[in-house]
Amino acid sequence: MTLAVLQGFVPNRGDAWTYSLAEARRFLDGSPEEDSLHNGSYLKSARLLGRRVAELHLALSRITNDPAFRPEPFTLQSLRRLRGSMRDRARTALGLLREGNLPTELRADAEGLLAREGEVRSRFEELPGAGKGLLRIRVHGDLHLGQILYTGDDFYIIDFEGEPARPLAERRAKESPLRDAAGMLRSFEYAAQAALRDRTAPARERAALESRARAWGAAAGKEFLDEYRSVLAGTPLFPQRAARLLDAFLLDKALYELAYELNNRPTWVSAPLRGVLDILAGGCASCPPRSPARSGKPKLTHAGVRPLQRSTAARSKPRATGTR
Repeated sequence: MTLAVLQGFVPNRGDAWTYSLAEARRFLDGSPEEDSLHNGSYLKSARLLGRRVAELHLALSRITNDPAFRPEPFTLQSLRRLRGSMRDRARTALGLLREGNLPTELRADAEGLLAREGEVRSRFEELPGAGKGLLRIRVHGDLHLGQILYTGDDFYIIDFEGEPARPLAERRAKESPLRDAAGMLRSFEYAAQAALRDRTAPARERAALESRARAWGAAAGKEFLDEYRSVLAGTPLFPQRAARLLDAFLLDKALYELAYELNNRPTWVSAPLRGVLDILAGGCASCPPRSPARSGKPKLTHAGVRPLQRSTAARSKPRATGTR
């Protein structure tokens, strides 16, 4: 029986979702001619987020005598179960899409995705082979920008209870850390889309604005993933085949988002719908680069691995910040 829980307190400026959304809006409001994206500080923050998430996964992969936290390799059977669960989520999402009453501007995208249902399923086929040697650990399980505190110069990951709607046994199950990484990559894209929704522009300028939003999400995702890979290079957490595996986790996450939005927030369907199409096309902002990861031994720091309590700063975290 748990009688009390003692938590640390971290003064902060709110969560990383609020911070990222403000940065994305600032970028969209800037001049299209200025290179404010690469000259700004947010990409450094995205890299730091990649490092903190990697450090979290390193901490969770340490050898321990506690069997609940002991890392273990995926077996062929567990990889087949993972493939089956991804197929089931895809079937659910596409079934909802087929039955949904979408606005005119989304129907072409919806029909295009439904026509590629076989391709969606095939993306998960190679999981059992590609996942050989992949490590299973306890992961955050519900990681996105809204689950991270921003202090002004660092980040702290919080809320380790996993997805509240899932049974406790599932939340405690060991998984690939790539699921957390995929959640973060999709969250960057959601922040870009949320910033875009706030902006109005004449039709002739809308395409350029959409392109800038995608560029912001792509750049943030790339910086995050580059640093994440750099920290985990040479470990079983990010093997050489990880890019193929991450593709599958990204697609699975986007399909999960699609089902969530169709069920709960139809006005947001465009974000995951176009995200799925981008992933299938191989041109998504979050798609991992295929180049070899940089080498180097990771240096584990305290930030990013301690479950800490929020400050009284308001946390703007609708359950649709790219995660549900």
